[in-house]
Amino acid sequence: MFEIGFAVAAVGLSLCLASIVGLILSRSEARFPVARLALVLLTFAIFLIHLLWLQPRMDRALEEFRAAALAGSNTAATAAQERFDGLHPTASRLLSATTLSALVLFGVAAWTASGMPRRSES
Repeated sequence: MFEIGFAVAAVGLSLCLASIVGLILSRSEARFPVARLALVLLTFAIFLIHLLWLQPRMDRALEEFRAAALAGSNTAATAAQERFDGLHPTASRLLSATTLSALVLFGVAAWTASGMPRRSES
């Protein structure tokens, strides 16, 4: 289930990044979408930290747990489970940070698309 979620998130974030690049290249205005670009890059960075750094460690601990449990080695299974459990709070924080950053990105994009005047235009 997590692999499917990671794939969907990667596609979605890649599309966001591509749309920001397209916006930058096609824009006739002098304004640069700094906030949206920064939020996309921040969201992507948090996501990649989880995907490339943390998730492989969690996967290894889970595989070791399963192998030890199947072999009947309670000591090794317990150690692997403790490693996995120790990584879980970090995973939860990274997932929460990715979600929050994506939500803020959505809000900024919706506000910009609404055409509401900015403070400097008022």
